[in-house]
Amino acid sequence: MAVDGTEELAAAFERETGCALQLRDVLGMRMLLPVDDRFGTFGILVGRRAALPHFQFKTRAYGGGVELVLYGKARERELDKVLKRITASF
Repeated sequence: MAVDGTEELAAAFERETGCALQLRDVLGMRMLLPVDDRFGTFGILVGRRAALPHFQFKTRAYGGGVELVLYGKARERELDKVLKRITASF
C-alpha cells in the first residue's frame, strides 16, 4: 500500500467510475493515468503539492494533496464531481 494514499485513491476512483487508473512515471513524478479514454485524457497526482512543477495544462486541487491535471478534452465536470466525493472521505 502506498504511504501517500495513491493506491487507495485509485481503488476509490475505480469503484466510483468503473475506470481503472495505472500508476506511471511522468516527467519524474508518480501520476495516476486512466487505462481508457472514457473521461478523456487526464492524470491525478497524490502527495506533496509543493513538489509539483508548473504545468502548462489546467489543474484542479482537492483535499489530501490530490491534484487533477487535465489534458485536451478531459471531461472536467464529471472528474471534478468524482474527485470531490472521493477526497471528502480521505
